[in-house]
Amino acid sequence: MNTVNEDRGGRKRRRKARQRRIRIALAVFVVLIVAAGWVWRTLFVRPELPVRTDPEPHASPIDTVSPREPEPPVEPEIDYGEGIRPRRDGERKSEDFYTVLILGRDTAGGGQTDTMLLASYDVTHQKATVMSIPRDTMVNVSWDVKKINSVYNAYGGGEQGIQAVYKEVSQLVGFEPDFQVVVEWDAVGKVVDAIGGVYFDNPYPMDYHDPKQDLVIEQAPGYRLLTGDDAMQIIRWRQNDDDSPYGYRRKNGGIGDSGRMELQQNFLKAVFAQLLSVGNVSKIGRISKVFQENVTTDLTFQNVLWFARQAFLGGMKVDDVEFLTMPWAGVQAWSRTYNTKLSYVVPQASALLDIVNNKLSPFQETFTLSDLDIMSVRPDGSLRSSTGYVEDRRAAAAPDQ
Repeated sequence: MNTVNEDRGGRKRRRKARQRRIRIALAVFVVLIVAAGWVWRTLFVRPELPVRTDPEPHASPIDTVSPREPEPPVEPEIDYGEGIRPRRDGERKSEDFYTVLILGRDTAGGGQTDTMLLASYDVTHQKATVMSIPRDTMVNVSWDVKKINSVYNAYGGGEQGIQAVYKEVSQLVGFEPDFQVVVEWDAVGKVVDAIGGVYFDNPYPMDYHDPKQDLVIEQAPGYRLLTGDDAMQIIRWRQNDDDSPYGYRRKNGGIGDSGRMELQQNFLKAVFAQLLSVGNVSKIGRISKVFQENVTTDLTFQNVLWFARQAFLGGMKVDDVEFLTMPWAGVQAWSRTYNTKLSYVVPQASALLDIVNNKLSPFQETFTLSDLDIMSVRPDGSLRSSTGYVEDRRAAAAPDQ
């Protein structure tokens, strides 16, 4: 009799223990689900479009808000003077259509923003466009040498220089990009190393040496896995030494800025394809560290991850990203400073307008040429703008040569 009672008691205790383990397992599962949901929400944060307005006196341009009720940052108004006021709001082409100005700053080259990319990403329809802006593009500024890559240093560099470049690009295309990203060139190589290298087909034999910059570029052509150092050499190259046996020599112009922009675009395609691979999910920590140390932007890393997640889940492929160069023509304009003509790049107005309306602008409203600040040279050597206003009044008249 006692044996039967003991068996019943043992079964009862085992049953209770099993039920307790089940309850604990369920509790742990619920905690994990809640934790995963929290991580998911905090790791991938949808960007809020900035609201640009005049800041209150003594107020910070960025509002401090509760993380439970995120609000778009308030950014100070840009002073466009008598120039064209780019569009900054209106009905969007889709619910999640974003634009970003990406500036590559080369500290080895004096901090110039020689690489300028304007990107649009229609998340809703999984389409993206990245347009390169040539560094010799003529822009509507008050000083004599009007190349867009002179703007950064003309304003003393730093944040003021970046905002000046942002202003000129905005006027050029007729709208203010939603966000801006300033990338130290060295970050490109660090990202490549962080993801374990990038496979790329280098089309040129590269043989260039510049002792002043301590720059050595020696890269064989062909398809292979590039290290970060290989990548940095390739995206900086545009010509070989004059005594190089491989051609593309400096005295013959090398591949020029247009050739280098195409080379950089093709390399970015390779990096983009690599970043979209599942294998790089485990490397987010390393990529985040590079981002934090080498990128200045009004986007958070969580915003960038949100873009990446949307692209991955949306099935975006490299073919869905169109890389192009601003359509341009070469011109010469008189320089009062150098007492000679300088070579410039000016946009092909109708072609650029078409790209803005159909690929880059986030707004439904159609732009006209008067909305874009496109410079050109008249037959008498004077400069004009599609807006009808030239900041440099002396350049608006025929030069005295």
